[in-house]
Amino acid sequence: MPDVAPGHILDLDAYLARIRYNGTRSPTLATLRALHLHQVLAIPFENLDVLLDRTIALDLSSLERKLVHDRRGDRLPAVRDEQTTRRSSLQSII
Repeated sequence: MPDVAPGHILDLDAYLARIRYNGTRSPTLATLRALHLHQVLAIPFENLDVLLDRTIALDLSSLERKLVHDRRGDRLPAVRDEQTTRRSSLQSII
């Protein structure tokens, strides 16, 4: 697993591979809908950290490590934060 440092930019290629998305990266509504569908299908809902009384980190590094590199699922608020970052990353591509 890559070392994910605080303050780094989302590894968009790794994220897209994790959700098995190989479509366009243009920042359009159609792309956003496709990304959302792929994420919902690829990243399951999970609340193990809550049940195990673990601290839930919502920083980008922690989310990327958990969702992309550790291939775990997550709760909705964390996924929503990652979606916001993903949209920003897509906008920076063009």
